[in-house]
Amino acid sequence: WRDEAFIDRGLRKHLALDAEVAVASLASVEDAVKAARRNLASGAWRVSFIWNTGRCGSTLLHRATTNLGAVSLSEPHWLDQLMYGHGGADPAKLRRALAACVAAEATVARLQGGWRGATQFFLNPKAGPHALVPEAAAAFPTSTHVYVYRACEQVVQSFAGLKFGGGIPAPLRLMWLLGRGPLPTRPELKGVSSWPVAFLATRWVESVAGWADLVAARRAAHGPGDPVGGALNVRFDEFTSEDLALRAAVLREVLAHVGLVAA
Repeated sequence: WRDEAFIDRGLRKHLALDAEVAVASLASVEDAVKAARRNLASGAWRVSFIWNTGRCGSTLLHRATTNLGAVSLSEPHWLDQLMYGHGGADPAKLRRALAACVAAEATVARLQGGWRGATQFFLNPKAGPHALVPEAAAAFPTSTHVYVYRACEQVVQSFAGLKFGGGIPAPLRLMWLLGRGPLPTRPELKGVSSWPVAFLATRWVESVAGWADLVAARRAAHGPGDPVGGALNVRFDEFTSEDLALRAAVLREVLAHVGLVAA
């Protein structure tokens, strides 16, 4: 939790293949963490969600909140499953699973040294679809939300560098020139260099535009006091600025928004 930037990847260092895994029904988990569910739903324990485009500084925010004593969960595997595997699932089921999983994480975290008595909990999901956002707000009406983003070309370059360290393979460049690809991309991106670049840019556009549309709709329907309608947007360039006064001001505003420091 503390040492790994991403929990889903860090777990692989501790669990061997064929390791035994405990299995519990959702109903059993809900029953075991009733107190935590009540505290999270009522606001007695505060939960915040850090939605993001990826490669944008959200992990830095994870580190900052952890160093201030909060329980920060960076990309737990169950959250990946809920975000990417919902496949048209009933929103009420997503909400139920999310509420139970967060409560279970909070319960276990409070058993660890250094987090005993913690009342601040952060979820830092992978970049991805926003289907879970309304359910997060419904499950936790007093939650706070932050969206961290970075310029499109920088995000695409960073992701592409991770996946294609030696450059985009020739077959993928040729595929693009021939107008083929495994998944559709936006037609206005036809001038970019290859299909992976177009795909990553499409994901960025869908994330940022989808978030803007969602926030606008929530604000129109529920007002700025809505957890999502009142979300704070944070730009990577300011969060990592060489201007230390600006960086400090941005970080303080974020930490005040989520209740870790006084406004």
